[in-house]
Amino acid sequence: MYWVQQITAAPLIAALILLLSLIPARHVLLPLWPSAAQELILVLDETDGERPVARRLFVYDDPIDGLSGEVLARTEPLSLARIESRNGDSLLGYPVALRSAIEDGETRDEPLSAAFDSGWLEPMPGETGQLALLGPDDQVLTLPMESIQRLYYPNRLGLIDRTLLLLRRSTSCWAGACVPNAQSSHSAVISDE
Repeated sequence: MYWVQQITAAPLIAALILLLSLIPARHVLLPLWPSAAQELILVLDETDGERPVARRLFVYDDPIDGLSGEVLARTEPLSLARIESRNGDSLLGYPVALRSAIEDGETRDEPLSAAFDSGWLEPMPGETGQLALLGPDDQVLTLPMESIQRLYYPNRLGLIDRTLLLLRRSTSCWAGACVPNAQSSHSAVISDE
């Protein structure tokens, strides 16, 4: 009976030691953990004539402490993507099309490829043209594909995908191209102002 106790106690003690050693690492790993993205509709304290003014924002996780106004609606859309650029910036939006240049300076919009249906893309497919992105003010932003380091849908990611993305972001940080979550800065990523 003694050997049964030893076999069960040893892994439990090893797991406890491993968990306790990870407590200091949570300060390093939490900013790299891909958090959920939300779409908020705020009713601001100001009015436009007789009607109150509403504003739509895209935010990470829960950084709404500094926002003025009342939250009218809060959703976590599956198609809201986070784009991390090679220079360290990141933004949220809805990818709507791939834009390519044709003759005489005109552009042509093409539908998104099947690669955009996965949880994240890294590196970007094609590396040419531009990604058309719908912002919270319903304006289309265009981003050059070569400037995008990573695109992912934070609300589609499961635990395994989040862990794999955490490992990718950790290796990027060690290589010098770190893009932590916005929750450390508590600011809205894109707004219509």
